[in-house]
Amino acid sequence: MTTRSMGGVDDEATADRIVHLGFEVRVELVRADGEKLWAQVTRDACEELGLEAGQTVYIRASRERVFTASL
Repeated sequence: MTTRSMGGVDDEATADRIVHLGFEVRVELVRADGEKLWAQVTRDACEELGLEAGQTVYIRASRERVFTASL
């Protein structure tokens, strides 16, 4: 996650909510198409990026997990 596009395959999202979980931070994101996802970063990375709710960020999936509803 970055606050500036690196070009190429970056995807733009808005940081909807930032939840501090000890030494890690979960950033809840919303893409332009409305899809909700989240990223987990260290507290240091969050501070270094200056992340705030409502901020536009650029993301690139490194480990993607998809969960579907079971019937």
